[in-house]
Amino acid sequence: MDTVVSGRGGKGVLLVFTERMTREEEIYKINSKSMHDVTNCINQIEQAIGLKKFRQRYKTITCDNGVEFLDADGIVSSVHEDAKRTELYYCHPYRSCERGSNENANKLIRRWIPKGANISIYTDDYIKHVQEWINNYPRKLFNGLSSNQYRAELTL
Repeated sequence: MDTVVSGRGGKGVLLVFTERMTREEEIYKINSKSMHDVTNCINQIEQAIGLKKFRQRYKTITCDNGVEFLDADGIVSSVHEDAKRTELYYCHPYRSCERGSNENANKLIRRWIPKGANISIYTDDYIKHVQEWINNYPRKLFNGLSSNQYRAELTL
């Protein structure tokens, strides 16, 4: 999990999840790079898909040591029950290579949303379009298959 932020004076942040096996991306637009907004977004995801599906999809979350991810209890705790919904791991400081797939996804996002851009002006539909483009992008890792194609092959 990582964030892509707006340029100076811009508002809006993208919260980016990368699935480990298929490298499938999920991108959510949030208001700010704050612990509250990150936790709130994760809570909304859980409420939308349910705790059981959340646990299946997000068994573990790995993030950097950014201030937006410091609310470990909020990220890990379920909104439905007094239970854990995921395991949270933090990378070592200055070791972005420990989340290499996530960093590569951020580079792909920057093809559509340039560095310095005000993310708040982009619509949710546009963000979903970028997400779909990334998930349909051929990957060398999968011998030219996209994340969506690779996931489909795994379910056969």
